[in-house]
Amino acid sequence: MLVLRKEEEEEVMKEVEDRVPTLYTVQVRQTPRDPLTSPSGDSSAPLDQEDPNRFKASKDTDGCFDEALRLAGNWGFWQKKVFVIAHMSQVFCAIHAVSAAFLSFTPEHWCRVPGLNVGGEDERGDQAKEDDEWRNYSIPWDDTDGFARCHYYDVNYTSLLGGGVEEPASMWLPPPANTTTAACDSWVFDQSVFQSTLVSEFSLVCDRRWMMATVQASYMSGLLVGSLVMGQLSDRFGRRTMCVVCAAAVAVVGISAAFVETYVQFLALRFIIALLCAGLMVISFVLVMEVVKPEARTMTGMAYAGFFGMGITLLPGLAYLIRSWRKLEFTIGILSTLLISYYWLLPESPRWLASQRRHQEALKILKEIARTNGRTLPPDAEVLKLISRVHDTKAEEANAGSSGQEGSRLSRVLRVITSTVNDQVTLVRTPVMRRRCLISFFLWFVAASVYYGLIFSGANIKADPFLMIFSSGVVELPSAILFVFPLDKNEMRGRRGGKDEEGCIKGGEGLGGGEAAEKPTTTHTPRQAARRDP
Repeated sequence: MLVLRKEEEEEVMKEVEDRVPTLYTVQVRQTPRDPLTSPSGDSSAPLDQEDPNRFKASKDTDGCFDEALRLAGNWGFWQKKVFVIAHMSQVFCAIHAVSAAFLSFTPEHWCRVPGLNVGGEDERGDQAKEDDEWRNYSIPWDDTDGFARCHYYDVNYTSLLGGGVEEPASMWLPPPANTTTAACDSWVFDQSVFQSTLVSEFSLVCDRRWMMATVQASYMSGLLVGSLVMGQLSDRFGRRTMCVVCAAAVAVVGISAAFVETYVQFLALRFIIALLCAGLMVISFVLVMEVVKPEARTMTGMAYAGFFGMGITLLPGLAYLIRSWRKLEFTIGILSTLLISYYWLLPESPRWLASQRRHQEALKILKEIARTNGRTLPPDAEVLKLISRVHDTKAEEANAGSSGQEGSRLSRVLRVITSTVNDQVTLVRTPVMRRRCLISFFLWFVAASVYYGLIFSGANIKADPFLMIFSSGVVELPSAILFVFPLDKNEMRGRRGGKDEEGCIKGGEGLGGGEAAEKPTTTHTPRQAARRDP
C-alpha cells in the first residue's frame, strides 16, 4: 500500500485510466465514519465487539475483505501461527543460498607432480613430513603467495628416483630459479579444513577457477527466474498449493544434488533449487501480508529477514560437523523435507480464495480464524456480502478470453506471457512508480552485492569460514528488530497525511506477483468504469 501526495495520486490515476486497464484502485473514502463501527457511529464501540447480528452492510459503504478479516481478528493467534509456519521456509532457503560458501570452499592446493606420489585425497599419515619435503623441492616458492598452485619444476623425477636417491629430500637444494616450469594437469588438495569440496572434486582451480563463480551465479539466476514466474503461478493455482509444491520439490532436488556426477549437473540442480526457493520466499511473504492487519505488515516483513538470518546462523554448525560437500548437501536436502509439513500445517490465503470467487472456502477459513482468535463472526450471509465484492477482475478477463473455442493453445500461452510481461512493466510505467521502483532496485543491488560479497570473500581476507558465515547470520537477527520502529514511525506519518483520502495503487506485487494482496473493492477496471459513467 502506497500513501501518495494528492498531486502524485492524480498523476498516477491519470496514467492508470489512460494506459493500464487492469491496474487496481481502491475508492476514495467519502465519509470519515469507520464502516466497522457501530451503526450509531460510535468509534469507541467497534461492531465486532458488540452483537454480531447488528452488523449490516450499508449501501453507501463498499464491503471488502479487510472488514471481514477484522471481524475474524486480523492479528491474533491464528495470524501469528501462520506467520511462523510460513516464514520457516526462509530458514532452509537461507541455508541453500549460503551453502555455496562451504560447498565450493577452495582449500590449499599444489600440483600433483608426475613421478612423485606426494599427498592426495587419502589420509597422508606418517608420510606427511616426507611429502612436504618433496613439495619444497618440486614446487616453486614465492615470498608473497607461498607455494605455486598452478606450476611445478619441470624435472624428470621418475628418472631421478630411479637413480637410487637415498638422501631425504630436505638434503637437496631446490632447482635453480631459472629452471623451467610446467603447468599442472592435476592437483593435491589440503584436507585439514574439508575432506572434499566442489573445487577439489572437480578441480576448479587455475585455468578452471572461473567455473567456481558459476556456483552462486546459477543460484542467483534461479532466484531471478523464480521471482518472475512463481508469483504468477501462485496467482493462478493458489498460495498454499504452490508453497507445498515448491517445498516438496526443493527437498527432492536438494537430495539429488548430492549424487551428481558432473559439475554441470550440479549447476542445473542448483538453479532449480534457487527457482523453488524464490517461490517459497515470495509466496510465503505474500501469504502472510494477505492475512495480517496493515499495521502489522512492517513488523512481519522485517521478521522475514530474521528467519533468513537464523538459517545462515545454523549453517556453519552443520558445515563444521560435516566436512564432505556431498554429505553436507545431502543433509541439507533431508532437513528440507520438514517443509513438506506445509501440506498439513499451512492454510490457503482466504483473500486469494475470495479473489477467485471461491467464497465458501474463504468463509470456512475465516470461521477458523475467528474460532482460533476467540472472535464471533456475523451470520454467514453478511460475511459473504463482504468477501463477494473482492475478486480478481484480470483473472476473470483472462478466463473469459481462454474459454472461447476460437483461441488456440498457442494464443492462450501468448496471452499468459503478455499478461506476465505487462505486470512487470507496470512497475515502471508511471513516473512516480518508476522513480520509486528504480531507487529500490538500485538499493537492493548495492546491498546484495556488499552482503554476498562479504560472505563469499572469506578466503580472500583470510577469515575463518565458519566464523565469517556465523557472524553474518547473527547480525541479521538484531537488525531485523532494530529497524521495525523507524519504519513503523514513517508509515504512521504517511497514514496521518492521507487520513481523509486514501489512494491505493495495485500494479502487481513486485517481481513476485501476488495478485490478491490489497484487492479492490470495485469489480470494474478504470476503463470499464469510464464506459459505465461517461
